[in-house]
Amino acid sequence: MPHARFMKPFCRMINIDREATDKLLKQEFLVLVMPYLHWETRKAYEDMLKVIDKVKQRSEPRSNHQGGKPKSLEIPDTTFQDDREQIQIDRKLIQKYLSGSSLHIRRTLDQSYYYTLADTRLRDRDKDQVVYRYTKQLRNNSEKTPDTSPLQSMQLEPLMLMVDQCWLWILDGDTLLTCFPQRWGQDVKSKDETDVFQSIFAYLEPQEHLNRIMCVQDLAFFIIDRCAGNVLNPSLTRGATSQFLEIFSKSIGALADKQTSRFRELMSQVGLEGGNLDDLFDVYPEFTLLDEIRDVIEELSMIENINTQQTEAMEELKDKRPDKYGNSRPTRRPRHLYAPVMYPVQLHSRSIGRRATVESLFKSAHQVLQLLDLKQKQANVSEARSARKFAEETEKQGQSILLFTVVTIFFLPMSTLASIFGLNAKQLNKGEMSLGIVFAYIFPISLLVFAASLYLGFKHRMLQTFSRPPQAGTAPKKPNRSLSFFRRMRRSNPKAEERGRDPQV
Repeated sequence: MPHARFMKPFCRMINIDREATDKLLKQEFLVLVMPYLHWETRKAYEDMLKVIDKVKQRSEPRSNHQGGKPKSLEIPDTTFQDDREQIQIDRKLIQKYLSGSSLHIRRTLDQSYYYTLADTRLRDRDKDQVVYRYTKQLRNNSEKTPDTSPLQSMQLEPLMLMVDQCWLWILDGDTLLTCFPQRWGQDVKSKDETDVFQSIFAYLEPQEHLNRIMCVQDLAFFIIDRCAGNVLNPSLTRGATSQFLEIFSKSIGALADKQTSRFRELMSQVGLEGGNLDDLFDVYPEFTLLDEIRDVIEELSMIENINTQQTEAMEELKDKRPDKYGNSRPTRRPRHLYAPVMYPVQLHSRSIGRRATVESLFKSAHQVLQLLDLKQKQANVSEARSARKFAEETEKQGQSILLFTVVTIFFLPMSTLASIFGLNAKQLNKGEMSLGIVFAYIFPISLLVFAASLYLGFKHRMLQTFSRPPQAGTAPKKPNRSLSFFRRMRRSNPKAEERGRDPQV
């Protein structure tokens, strides 16, 4: 996996122990390696992936060879044709050094954080980048605007956050060596405020700014600060699409606004007695918002991880002596030349400030998650309320059925006996029996059947009621207050107690 090639951040003194006449090779070097954030267009990133795929396919040995001879693994330079010379240079670099060499390619946020995952999975994850979704939506909106020209629409290419590496060596008091990659196919003549190389030279172009760099350590600190705050420092980027922390903030705000609207709809549905519970329990829109906010939180954690690595490298830089290499640093610097130059302590504090900014975005994202949890809680409350109403309706129906059953039990024996006595039978005196005698038979027999039916029907409930043992922890019955009052009176009046014991009284 090419994206798994990278150097972990560190800052230390390295001693090259070799026999050489060159004095430069016998001394210690200060080496610093740290990651930093950059960006790339989606189109350029896909072009780079195509080149990497073809190189990997040609470099893999094939099991089946025609004629028993393996095909040549050498990639001709005419494999890719493009009119832009810089893209040809970038492609040839990958073709030449990707296989069998330690070429470190540019990585996306997910590739830098999950560098052990397969490349196919990473590409699916890269399509969900917050910056990519935002810039793609921005381009779609611009295409719908009639005032937008085709050239302006082409300039609004969807962007992606990338992770590059800064390698820096301080060889001696006058020599500094550093390198960092550029964007795919970037024209060296085009101006890019986020390009570290261009931003450094653009700042040092005026003589006034150049005079502020008094020694090689000043230049090293300045380069480190520019790399660390490349896309996270709003003062270094002025374009609407290059304010990446602002993009995260706007994305979180848009998700919070959507969730607030959904929450208001939820409250309106809850307020209605006959509301549609299907809409209330439909969580698909919330799951969509949850997936987006999870992506935001995950990418913010990746950015925070990069800031942590930068902070660790700068903490190691604080322990190194800045005046290690000779007396190139002046003993006194003019007061107006102090501010622009970053020293290790200031670099470390600024890195902590960037981490605080990312953490504030974390809190905003988690607040949106709290709004999403309210939907689930409200759904649980509504479900419990519906269950309670259903239980109440069931209880009412049970009481109605019980009443109907009791009435039926009461009148069924009476109607049965009345129908029997209404028969013109010889045993019943041919229907000439008096009404009093008929009632004397009907009512006692009906009451007996009714009582027996009630006893058999409610026997278990009555047994449970009267044979229930006292519950543990119940308070004992309080004594009669009047009796306790008279007892206290008798104790407080011993003479009355003696008179009560005297049989003559």
